[in-house]
Amino acid sequence: MLNACNENQCVTTAAGLSIAGRKPLLVMQNQGLYNCINTLRAVCLDAQIPLVFIVGQFGREFSNIGQDPKQSRRTMVRIMEPVLDALDIPWIRLDSDADVGQIEKAYEIAHQRRTASILIVGAPMSWR
Repeated sequence: MLNACNENQCVTTAAGLSIAGRKPLLVMQNQGLYNCINTLRAVCLDAQIPLVFIVGQFGREFSNIGQDPKQSRRTMVRIMEPVLDALDIPWIRLDSDADVGQIEKAYEIAHQRRTASILIVGAPMSWR
């Protein structure tokens, strides 16, 4: 595990690891993803370095869990999927323990398309 000073450093460090043949998994909250969108664009979309992100939907209301996140009252939650769609970045929701198997799918998508793939964690989970 490596720590970074900010999300932009996280993306560029992970890019180096990916180039070296590793399979990094970047972990951050939704605000952090918004913070590093330009770096994500440069590294994943322009340079075509495949990276997988796991992004927590910080601020998601308990009343919205099980509902469409685009119906959230919180901007950070509501706009996540539309922003990723606008950037043509594939994403997968992780809303239950049963979705853990989607992590490998995210790696497959990232490497097939040579881009970023985002796993959006929308609810508190307890994985074993």
